[in-house]
Amino acid sequence: MKVWERGGNFLDALLADKEVTRALPEKMLRAQFDLDYHLKHVDTIFDRVFGKGSAKKRARSLACTQRPQGPAKSPGDSGRRDFRR
Repeated sequence: MKVWERGGNFLDALLADKEVTRALPEKMLRAQFDLDYHLKHVDTIFDRVFGKGSAKKRARSLACTQRPQGPAKSPGDSGRRDFRR
């Protein structure tokens, strides 16, 4: 709840917690936060839903439109954005 209320990085908070690291090794914790694992089939899904080659088209269009994120605005701002609106 601390990270949710005050901001910060959840993985860093878990790694700093001795009780958590006693139960789960750092390597295992980091693996749970690996986005590549969770997104490994996204191209296949896009191809199935939108047609063959759509994943590559999407990647090209995103590369042209994405802007790099700048540094956090304030010490309490972790850069996390809430997309639940």
